[in-house]
Amino acid sequence: MIRQLKQASTVSTNKIMGLMTLQIESGYYSNINKVGDVLQFDAYYNLRGDWQPLSFSYNLFTGRASYLLACSDEDFELYKKAVCDRRLPAGRRPHPFSIHLILLFKGILARSEQLEETLRRLLSYEDQIIYRRTKVTFESGDATKFRLQELHSLFKDLLIHANINKRYMASVNSLVRDLDRLQKTTKSTAGTFPIDDHDHRRMSDGFHCLKSFCLDRERRIEMRLRRVQNLIALVRTKFQTVDQADTVDF
Repeated sequence: MIRQLKQASTVSTNKIMGLMTLQIESGYYSNINKVGDVLQFDAYYNLRGDWQPLSFSYNLFTGRASYLLACSDEDFELYKKAVCDRRLPAGRRPHPFSIHLILLFKGILARSEQLEETLRRLLSYEDQIIYRRTKVTFESGDATKFRLQELHSLFKDLLIHANINKRYMASVNSLVRDLDRLQKTTKSTAGTFPIDDHDHRRMSDGFHCLKSFCLDRERRIEMRLRRVQNLIALVRTKFQTVDQADTVDF
């Protein structure tokens, strides 16, 4: 379902089609165009690392921003609550990128529980294979094959998390570049709506904090991937020592 968090201008058919056909691999597109008397900044990207396209438009002369988001009702209510919880005092207009920061933070944080689940699975496998040194795992070809399937499944899940995290990081980096570009354009163009320097610095700090969070998550995922690879190698080695490796097919 397509939701618009803040109505500021009419969304064209071309924009909606561009939003719905945005490829996951491309991830981010932005541009500043002047059409008639309107100087407008447009950006399109996937809010979540998998597929949840977002379209953003900002009129540099009026200071009005609009967000068009394709998401489920459940996600929309989550995002709406996050935005409403951060209302500013009456008469003060938020930075045009402020909702980007809120939505990305919510999206990135939402994957934390799934990542913790991969850690619980990893610790359980390590306990069974390394610390308990369970023999039953290696007593039959079927048992070993099942264990390897579990480890390969965990490895695949971690790779998916790693790819999604990279897409989040790419969106954050692109928004940081556009944040500075928007501020420079605003200052160099007569008649534009002013963006407070203090608010701009706060936005920049917020996006850099998100980037640091994603980098830390990337390091943790890479470490877990190496640990899973070590477990796969260990299971295969132990299995081969009992001359049953030919019963495992991968």
